Amino acid sequence: MVPVLRCSRFWVLVLGLVGLSYEAIRGQEKAVVHPKPVTPPTGAVRVRIPLTDEKTGFCHFSALLPRPKSAGASTPPSDSPPTGKGDPGYIPITVIYEARPGRSIVSMKTWRKWGFDPPPPGKKAILPELFIPAVQLLPVRPSSQDVWIRLTQIPLELVDLPGDAETILGSDMLLSVSDLTRQAEQRWQPHLHLGDLCLDLTVPIGQVRYRETQEVRRAGKVTPGLEKYPAVAAVISPKGLPIFTYVALNGKSRYALPDGQIMPVRGVVASVLHCPGGIAMTLGTARGCGLDIRPDKVPGLGTSFKTTLAKAHVQELRLEVFLAPDYTARRDLLLKDLHVWVDLHDSDHLVWFGPQFWRQHFVDPVYVCGPDRTWKLYGRIAPHLLADPKTRPENLNK
Repeated sequence: MVPVLRCSRFWVLVLGLVGLSYEAIRGQEKAVVHPKPVTPPTGAVRVRIPLTDEKTGFCHFSALLPRPKSAGASTPPSDSPPTGKGDPGYIPITVIYEARPGRSIVSMKTWRKWGFDPPPPGKKAILPELFIPAVQLLPVRPSSQDVWIRLTQIPLELVDLPGDAETILGSDMLLSVSDLTRQAEQRWQPHLHLGDLCLDLTVPIGQVRYRETQEVRRAGKVTPGLEKYPAVAAVISPKGLPIFTYVALNGKSRYALPDGQIMPVRGVVASVLHCPGGIAMTLGTARGCGLDIRPDKVPGLGTSFKTTLAKAHVQELRLEVFLAPDYTARRDLLLKDLHVWVDLHDSDHLVWFGPQFWRQHFVDPVYVCGPDRTWKLYGRIAPHLLADPKTRPENLNK
């Protein structure tokens, strides 16, 4: 049996895409870029954080944590950027990026290992400072583009992991987009790229420190033949839970609960999800849509808990998208004969679409928060996967 890693029940959303360097973008905006690159306002810069999913399977980045003075090392003034990973005053760590607004977490064991004391009962821990290596995209600098993003006073929830584990899904901590941006996603406008694995942000200039080192960076990719693939955007509901406007499983976009309440199929982007096929769901949704759940079970692992999963078969899945250039004409991404994973310990009502799903069915997908604080997933889809919404079973049965 193959263990399956999945997103936590307080889940973590987001998705990303094949990242294009700004050099690769110029002159190809009509053919490639969705959405358009962000121009930072006065007093801010546009930066790119390199990500990787190597070793752990989850999107994470490296960072430097100033060592607490109580840990025995001399720490330079907090406003001074570190000189390098070998500096004894800093602890090199890895951080999972959680694209959905929510809590940031670290294990109690890791927190103590860093040299910090736990907070009083009922209080969150506060990480005083963190330096994240990045590259400045705009404005273009004549010298080195390498920078540090300096974060301060990061609230963290301390958790005890199963089996006295130390890391969270292979990394030292999990940082949510809301704590990264200080609840200002609409100003930072995160663009998460999954193909080339990078995260673009607009950062206040006061939080940027310049580095003199010049690191080798991967060139942006340009996927050939994109004109054959219609550009689309999957829209997230702007109010409440960030769910897609329409998802249907086996012809059902809604189902009745035991108390008579009608529940829509609620699909979300899940950045912290790693499983074959990239689709997982709660037991409540699987039962509501009448999915055939296989008896074989496999262990699953969340950010702070263990669970049990089983496979199920979906005959037809529909996800509503909107066609470029104005993203008003509706179409359905129509997929057939999919295997999904069901969390047998979660009776809630959600469908998680993880990175593997977007990479398999979309070209250049990117999960974006706009200046109006609405989230969208942009990408391109093979024409034969698009269907007219009039062919939805619920419309044909009218």
